[in-house]
Amino acid sequence: MRTKFVVAGAACAAFAVTGGVALAESGGAHGTKAAPVAATAAAAPKSLTLVRYFGGAQRKHWVTTAASPGPLYRREGTFRILAQPVSGTRALYSCLNGYVLLDQFVSTRSDCESSKSVFLGRIGYVYVKPPKGVKVKPLYRCSIPTGSHSEHFVSSRSDCERRPTSGKLVVEGRLGYALA
Repeated sequence: MRTKFVVAGAACAAFAVTGGVALAESGGAHGTKAAPVAATAAAAPKSLTLVRYFGGAQRKHWVTTAASPGPLYRREGTFRILAQPVSGTRALYSCLNGYVLLDQFVSTRSDCESSKSVFLGRIGYVYVKPPKGVKVKPLYRCSIPTGSHSEHFVSSRSDCERRPTSGKLVVEGRLGYALA
């Protein structure tokens, strides 16, 4: 679709937008010369959905941008993170705790914070600080340290949603800022 905007005045200009490419015309309202014009609005970075699941035979959390870890898991929450790095972001990694059975967690370190932990892969990017002009919300890593059944999950709330209702809850820190 071709849309033409004409600006009247001493220096008349017209812009034609064709398939997302802007062209500037000169020579009055009936200009005949066209030249490419740089786009003024930056394209929004591609985002991924980070999903917090709960369930499975072990009744634990799993946080991923991939498919559900199994049929017994249900979605508990979603967060939008960046698919590619942009200025002011850092990577998030999926890791498996080497000390506790099926304790998957999200880390900002590719070494998964321990030689005993297993690196599962990079899952996306978050902003280190809230950028100007981008709506974001914080993303926290939380844990429920209960010995051999310990587990991790992520939350956008600094109190980790006061989970669990009984037992100890640890807010391990802010991973960064996800898209709002």
